[in-house]
Amino acid sequence: MQLRDGEVTGVESPVGILPTKDELNTDGLEIDPADLDKLLTIDIDRWKQEIGFRQAHLEQFANLPEEIWAAHRRVADALAD
Repeated sequence: MQLRDGEVTGVESPVGILPTKDELNTDGLEIDPADLDKLLTIDIDRWKQEIGFRQAHLEQFANLPEEIWAAHRRVADALAD
């Protein structure tokens, strides 16, 4: 809701919008800043591998709604760029 309401902006990634460190409430959380940085990134090479697995998984189901395939293609295309 915060993203929709314009309270946060996040950072665009091929797999969607990720929060920034400043947008997270980390009060009481003991975490190394480098670990938090790692958590807020994606491994592009690993996601490229995963998208192939997702393709094979989705192909197992007949008559999936086009919206599911469109979302899959959107991520696959973003990773390819």
